[in-house]
Amino acid sequence: MNLSAIDLNLLVVLDALLTEQSVSRAAKRINSTQPAVSRALGRLRVWFGDPLLTRTRHGMVPTPAGLALAGDVRAVLERIQGFVARRDAFDPARSERTFRMTMSEYPQYLVCAPLLERLAATAPGVSVDVLPWSLSFPEALEAGTLDLAVCPPTTPVPGLHAAELLADDLVVILRRGHLAAAEPLTSERYAALTHVVSAPNGRAGSLIDDLLEAAGLSRRVTLRVPSIIVLPPLVAGSDCCATIPRRLAAAVANVWGLAVLPLPLEAPGISLTLVWHDRAEHDSGNAWLRSEMQALFAPRPRAGKKRDVSVLDLSRRAKRTL
Repeated sequence: MNLSAIDLNLLVVLDALLTEQSVSRAAKRINSTQPAVSRALGRLRVWFGDPLLTRTRHGMVPTPAGLALAGDVRAVLERIQGFVARRDAFDPARSERTFRMTMSEYPQYLVCAPLLERLAATAPGVSVDVLPWSLSFPEALEAGTLDLAVCPPTTPVPGLHAAELLADDLVVILRRGHLAAAEPLTSERYAALTHVVSAPNGRAGSLIDDLLEAAGLSRRVTLRVPSIIVLPPLVAGSDCCATIPRRLAAAVANVWGLAVLPLPLEAPGISLTLVWHDRAEHDSGNAWLRSEMQALFAPRPRAGKKRDVSVLDLSRRAKRTL
């Protein structure tokens, strides 16, 4: 193949198509028109000898060849952009770059508001797209469709780097005025309460249930919901309790009129980490965003002796719940 006969601008179109999986959204992303993007897709299909994206009833989806190309295409474009725009001189005050990250609702609640304030003060042109949490984030980081992930510490994955963002532990919340909030909470009294829990996978069983079982106890769960953010208002309007991270409890206790009590079990600590791919290790924009996010949370010493931290096992894609 004669490289001089190839329009490398087609790679920009391909990157947009594989990211957006829509001709109209890809055209908007690169400030082009739908007919122009459709013509470019036709040339790309001839160039690679593959449809690259196929239309289904759910929209356009990449073919296996398209998926295989995604990471390489993004890497090539980023190298070219860095060469032309001297990306090593990332200037947050002047940049209009968009970063993409994924995190669950708990870190969203803690991170997004202070991050928005920090961006307004130091990087008014920078945008951050927070995407729904997915356990396939390692593949997305490798493909370049994500810049960062915020998640619990994980089992090692080749090509991924991680740094702690914040440390936390678990507490019990009850409505203020609940009889159980008037005296110290023992493990027996805790187990005897009616619980509402966050179960994103929709199944029974959790870290807390394992700890109770080890102590010869069990609890009654009257309601499971997929979102941890729903637990505080549920507790505020009932005689149920919930077990949530301390930072989240501190943020919502006054809003919902909640009492916050220590968890009477020896539970692992909670830690959230920033995760990025090796391809972004030396990207100054990515490094800047990581630094800004870490600056949002001053180190917070844990009370008592240092405890083990619950680790997300990516080999099984297991998600522990409370």
